[in-house]
Amino acid sequence: MTIAIGSEILASDITEINDRTPTTDEKDALAGTGTPATGNVFVTEDTLYAGLATRPDAIDEQTAGETINGATLPVACYIDNTDDEWYACDGNDTAKLAFRGFATTNAIDAGAITIQFSGIVAGFTGLTKGAPYYVQDDKTIGTSVGTYEMRVGIAVSTTEILIEKNQAEAYIGIEDGNQSITGTSGTHDIDIVCGFRPTLIEVNGRINSGAIGAVHNTYLSTSVNFAPSYWLNGVYQGWTINYNNTTMSDSTSALLGWSRDVVGGTFNMTVVSVTDTGFTFRITNTGDTDDAYWKFQVKVLG
Repeated sequence: MTIAIGSEILASDITEINDRTPTTDEKDALAGTGTPATGNVFVTEDTLYAGLATRPDAIDEQTAGETINGATLPVACYIDNTDDEWYACDGNDTAKLAFRGFATTNAIDAGAITIQFSGIVAGFTGLTKGAPYYVQDDKTIGTSVGTYEMRVGIAVSTTEILIEKNQAEAYIGIEDGNQSITGTSGTHDIDIVCGFRPTLIEVNGRINSGAIGAVHNTYLSTSVNFAPSYWLNGVYQGWTINYNNTTMSDSTSALLGWSRDVVGGTFNMTVVSVTDTGFTFRITNTGDTDDAYWKFQVKVLG
């Protein structure tokens, strides 16, 4: 059928279009059921979901580190990098929050277990479709957040969950303290537990030195003291403050720094250890004769 540009279109001219009836495959595709023909360009809902769950990297056989019963009800699990074995996540334990996938078979310690890393996981009952699910304190999953938040996915039916691994995030309260760090290379470590392996650490605060806190208190009251600094997978974007002129300079070797020209001493804060559950700050003294003081708060992303 050909219609000239600018010409009037009558109802009789589009009878062919009106009479066009969807094929069976097209109806099945729109309804989310059935298997499309080889040449069909439509993708059904069930075909899409099946594809998500059967990707080559979606399911794999791993080694259990404890007894896990996932055959009847899938169990949210994490891998312990100290032994490369799998354990049930626990919403009340920061060392057991790093969700990586669901165990879908049963296994005992050191036994083979099937882990599904992505896609749609079947085998649940009574789920609320469309609701997000989290690891619970009793190692199950539920719509409420456990003591610590770890999301595992969203229910796509009453029996299935689509795995969604959210970015872990934690805020650490203000760390405020002081320590005598003697010697030209004395150190003091501050252990931070966040419940996951950090990829980005953001610090707002400062360190400095001073006898009996006099310098510390003076500098905490100035506007130059608090500015964000970052550690990103081992790369620093930090800053150092100079005691003599209260100026700040960028640092690519530490998060926070303090320099006193009058005595030639410095304090620097770095990240010296990263684990699956947290990290360690280290404050290093090089040549300063006074105590180290610090005050900062921390945001961590996993």
